[in-house]
Amino acid sequence: MLLASLGALAAGCSEAPLIVQQRPRPSWPTQMPQPRHDYTTSYQSYKPLPQPTQPATPTYPPTPQPAPTFTTPKPSSSYASSYNSPNIISRSSWAKMSTNTSRVDAMNGINRITLHHEGWHTVNFTDMNTTMERLQHIQRFHMKERGWGDVGYHYIIDRAGRVWEARPLKYQGAHVADQNEHNVGIMLLGNFEKQSPSNIQLASAQSMVGSIMSQYRVPVHRVYTHQELKPTQCPGRFLQPRLVAMRQSGYLG
Repeated sequence: MLLASLGALAAGCSEAPLIVQQRPRPSWPTQMPQPRHDYTTSYQSYKPLPQPTQPATPTYPPTPQPAPTFTTPKPSSSYASSYNSPNIISRSSWAKMSTNTSRVDAMNGINRITLHHEGWHTVNFTDMNTTMERLQHIQRFHMKERGWGDVGYHYIIDRAGRVWEARPLKYQGAHVADQNEHNVGIMLLGNFEKQSPSNIQLASAQSMVGSIMSQYRVPVHRVYTHQELKPTQCPGRFLQPRLVAMRQSGYLG
C-alpha cells in the first residue's frame, strides 16, 4: 500500500481551509512637484521668479522608488546553476530511530521541491544540542503518533542555518497530502506565523534549493511552498512572501 497520500506535517503545519486576502500595494507618487512662483500682493496677476541662465539643481526631493528586494542577477537558465551544496549534517549524528522501510515508498526520481515551516512553538535557540533534541521530538512524533516510516521531511534547516538530513532522499516524504511523489520536502525550523525566519536560515534555504534544482534539473516553476499545493497556513505569513520573492527575483533560476 502506497504511503504517498500521507497527510501534512507536524503540529501547526496542517492542511485546513485558508482564506487569503489581497493586500493593496503602496501607491507611489507619479508626478514631480511644480516650481514655486512668487506671487505679488495683487490678486489679478503674479510675477514668476526670474529664470536662471543655467539649470538650477532641483530643490525638491527625488521621487521615492521601492527598494529592490534582491541584488543577485538572474541566472540565464531556467535551472539553477553554479550553486554550491551546503554542508549537510547526516541523520546518523542525531536520529535515534531508524527508517521503518515497511512504511515508506521509493522516491523513484525527483522533479519538484516543497518548502515548509515546523509550525509548532517559536524557535529562538541555535545551539546544536537543543536543535538535536527538537529534531528527535519531531521524528518521534511523526513515527509514534502519526505512524509514518520516518520524519516527514527530507531536510531541516535550523535557526543557525545548519542543514540537517532527515528522511533519506531515496524515500518519498510525508509532507504534502497526495503530493509526495518525486517531491523533496524542506522544512525551516520555527513557527513563521509568529516569528520571522533568520537571514542565515533563508540563505541556507536558497543554497539548498538551488543545489537540488541544479543536481536534479528541477525548474523554478516546480519549486513550491506548502500552501501553494494544499489549503494550509504553512509555511507561515512571515516566510511565504520571502520564499515567493526569492523565487521570482532570480535567486533560484
